[in-house]
Amino acid sequence: MDKPRACHSSIAPTDLMFVGIDIGTSSVRCTAIDTSKKVIASSRTNLPAPENPQPGWFHQEPQLWWQAVRHGLKDLSDQLPEKAIQSIAVDGTSSTVLLVDNNNQPVCNALMYNDSRASKLSSELTGFIPVESITRSASSSLSKAIFLLQDNATRQRARHIMHQADWINAMLTGNKGVGDENNSLKLGYDSENQQWPDWLSNAPFELSYLLPVIVQSGTDIGAIDPAIASEVGLPTGVRIIAGTTDSTASTLATGISQPGEAVTTYGTTMVMKMISSSPVTSVQHGIYSHHLPNGFWLVGGASNSGGNVLEKFFSVKELDELSSRIDISTSSGLEYYPLAGKGERFPVNDAEFEPKLDPRPDSDVLFLQGIFEGFASIEKQAYQLITCFGAPLPTKILTAGGKASENQALT
Repeated sequence: MDKPRACHSSIAPTDLMFVGIDIGTSSVRCTAIDTSKKVIASSRTNLPAPENPQPGWFHQEPQLWWQAVRHGLKDLSDQLPEKAIQSIAVDGTSSTVLLVDNNNQPVCNALMYNDSRASKLSSELTGFIPVESITRSASSSLSKAIFLLQDNATRQRARHIMHQADWINAMLTGNKGVGDENNSLKLGYDSENQQWPDWLSNAPFELSYLLPVIVQSGTDIGAIDPAIASEVGLPTGVRIIAGTTDSTASTLATGISQPGEAVTTYGTTMVMKMISSSPVTSVQHGIYSHHLPNGFWLVGGASNSGGNVLEKFFSVKELDELSSRIDISTSSGLEYYPLAGKGERFPVNDAEFEPKLDPRPDSDVLFLQGIFEGFASIEKQAYQLITCFGAPLPTKILTAGGKASENQALT
């Protein structure tokens, strides 16, 4: 017998629902909204931490994401009327990369967004990349893909380079080799000219057959696979819509829409983004621009600083208690650059950049205040750089990211 569906009495059977799937570092979250953008139901499935066998190495088994997505969709569908869900869009962490075979099965572990092992690549492997391209960074999707393709066995089996969101979309639809332009930016896609650049043909390995077919975010890329729909309790007509990166999704979810409007998002990492009428790029500083459907650009970058630093030193309970005791009227006097480990992406783009968390005072309250002030300093540098390279002055800066946006000592 089928499991009875939990249905809130306030939800009419004819209400239309739209689902967003966020694949984060620590969890997969599925959220259903109605036509008025009201959240109707949600689910969260925790993920194990990425494996970190050596300094700067962060990888994960992609099947963990797929298991969590299926679990989350089943949980969500059990909360809603049977045919309510119309479409699904997926976002994933920017520059988390994997290689898959003809059957869409991973041929290696995925290299996570903060993996820096590509910094060891020789100039013979990376010399073809133009100096002005954001893909020169060791944390870029292209650098990671080249690192993975060095292995002969892996290269022979690989048929597609995919990002996190691309792969989940392919698992949901069966349509392989499709990517959105925002996730593919760090793989080398030229959003200004809407094409893959010619210089990619000079790569040390043949890439043309591995690169995804690019669509804009918001494009319908196909119906859900009937077998998957049956497994998770969704109607077979559900459409899968091309999503974007996690930071772009969280930024746009705040409602900003005009040049000068900005959002700082605190998660595992810290992301500063601003809307601009034209693209802005600085490889040296880790600044890049995502193309938006309305013609504007989302300019900024992602620091490796953020919640991962706090998790290293404090429990959630300790954070709440210590934060309430911070005197925000006075400075700690500590000049920290808080990072959980070596390597930074923005506002400094340097895989060898070291954290600065010394000296540590005896007071944990003062130590936490110093970390918060370090976050603020990074945020200030970020927006100054974005403006310096051609973006407008911020007209407003919003803060997002769960409990971080409610922490008065931080914001």
